[in-house]
Amino acid sequence: ALSAILASISVLIISCPCALGLATPIAIVSSVGKGAREGILIKNPEILEIIKDIKYAVFDKTGTLTKGEISVAQVLYQGEYLDIIGSVEQRSEHPISKAIVSYVKNKELSVDLDVESVKIIAGKGITAICDNKEVVIGTKLLLDEKKINIGEKYLHFNKKYLDEGKGVIFAAINGVCTVAFSLDDSLKEGASELIQSLKEKGITPILLTGDNITTANLVAKQLNIKKVYAQVLPAEKYKVIKDFQKEAKVMFVGDGVNDSPSIKQADIGITLNSGSDITKDAGDIILVNNDLKSVLKSINLSHESMKIIKQNLFWAFIYNAIGIPIAAGILYPIMGVMLTPVYAGIAMSFSSVIVVLNSLRLKFKTI
Repeated sequence: ALSAILASISVLIISCPCALGLATPIAIVSSVGKGAREGILIKNPEILEIIKDIKYAVFDKTGTLTKGEISVAQVLYQGEYLDIIGSVEQRSEHPISKAIVSYVKNKELSVDLDVESVKIIAGKGITAICDNKEVVIGTKLLLDEKKINIGEKYLHFNKKYLDEGKGVIFAAINGVCTVAFSLDDSLKEGASELIQSLKEKGITPILLTGDNITTANLVAKQLNIKKVYAQVLPAEKYKVIKDFQKEAKVMFVGDGVNDSPSIKQADIGITLNSGSDITKDAGDIILVNNDLKSVLKSINLSHESMKIIKQNLFWAFIYNAIGIPIAAGILYPIMGVMLTPVYAGIAMSFSSVIVVLNSLRLKFKTI
């Protein structure tokens, strides 16, 4: 009777699911900690189970694959309207607006004129009233929509710099195109290596940008990206993501306010620390160091995390599968051995320690 009681107690101790309960949470905690040390802030740990399954990696261009340090390369203008244009652009936080404001300031002109009726048109530009003049600044598409005639010299300027892979922005005062800016940007360090590494993992890189098709294709060619979607408005970006999700898991990497809906819609939304607050709020992962290599590290971390979780679960199940029959006395008729509650407690603690130590191995993994 005493042996039966001791065996029952041993079975209860051995079958305590401590190791099983720790298997996944402790691995996730270790993964999040490892990510933080690598400059990867994981806001939603659940995505660690999803990243490994992605088939499409969609990238914004400006500020994500390129440095986003936009500067005005060349300007074609007539009239004395740069101060008006600078004052209107001062009302926008877009990198292009900041580049134009910087250019105007370098001309020692004021950008503090009174501006009214400011309207920012996502993916196209900005309109406003300044100095009693109607101002339209943005892409050729915006000026075409406003029925503003663009002079031949501005169209020639546009074609010349688009062919060189630069962006072009127009400005019109009272319905007349008066200024054209060509804008320069350069690829981020590590962008090419990231795209190549993703391809080696069987992930298809996609460029999704609001920029013109010529500039987008030039950047895509430099990075060897085959799928390009250019001149896409924010709402259309969202639809493109949804279309790809019908086929497989999608990861979106961006940094602009306009990217927020796409980041939220994607299965995994990754944003850069240099991005806007609303974009960072929408993302599942924030790359603290703005390093594109961290995108690849995130994927590798997911793979390593799932390996650790599977190992932990395997150990927890094997421990119970072997320990419970021994505690119940299966070896007693053969070898005369009974597992006492003391040793059952030690075994139970040992299994939990093994799971924890196995999870902590993530700290020393190179991802």
